[in-house]
Amino acid sequence: MLREIKLFISKNKHYVISYLIEFNSLCGDNIRLAILVPGGFAIEFVSVVDNHFKHFFLERNLRTEAVWLPVAGIFKPFDQNTIQYGLFDVPYSVSEAKLAANLSGIILTALKDDEIDDETLVTFAFYLHVAIFKLSKDDPGLSHEVGSYYTNAVSLTGGDINMEFLADKFESNKQDLADIYHDIMVENKSDLPGWLNDWTACIMDEMEISNANLTEGFKTKKQDRITSTVNMQLGLSRSSWLMIRYFLQQTINSYRKISPHA
Repeated sequence: MLREIKLFISKNKHYVISYLIEFNSLCGDNIRLAILVPGGFAIEFVSVVDNHFKHFFLERNLRTEAVWLPVAGIFKPFDQNTIQYGLFDVPYSVSEAKLAANLSGIILTALKDDEIDDETLVTFAFYLHVAIFKLSKDDPGLSHEVGSYYTNAVSLTGGDINMEFLADKFESNKQDLADIYHDIMVENKSDLPGWLNDWTACIMDEMEISNANLTEGFKTKKQDRITSTVNMQLGLSRSSWLMIRYFLQQTINSYRKISPHA
């Protein structure tokens, strides 16, 4: 589906000023797409969207399975392979929209060929957060605050997930996580995917790395906004975010034991 969204955006550049992608699980797993178009074109553009994706579903014989009552939970799930309109508001201010739009483009590029499931999103989020951590180490004004955030012990308040489960998951993925961490943290790594370089540039722009006049506190607020935007657009549950933080904590600390200067 992401590949088709990317194709649609590319084919309709004359309409599209900007767009936002967000994974969501309300009323069933779904993808939220918001597109900014020039004034006066909104009504016309709705029919363009509708025709394109309904044709996509029909061409690939993607059926809409009936949802029978009663259902699990309070709300009836969305019908599969359908388009729903006007069900959410864009959750970003004008100042925050640039970051969300840039990340949306990165999501489409990085994940367009992948099956989107919890494992894919956790792995992708791990990449994004390691890049944030790396940039924090490159900026003395952020190193302590951001480093502490990622390396401090994970709070399991509320019992969403247990430590034994996290430890087992980490052990079974330890080498892959270490490889990702090493590839991102090593300077001048030439074989990193292009979307990861784009994400690094996006972080630098958002944090205003070159602006010597920003206070440490203000830079940390910027980092918090980047972190929350990543987690919101990937639709990470609390349990998934706890897992990612645990993976980051364990990987960073393990790497430090092997390489004290990392």
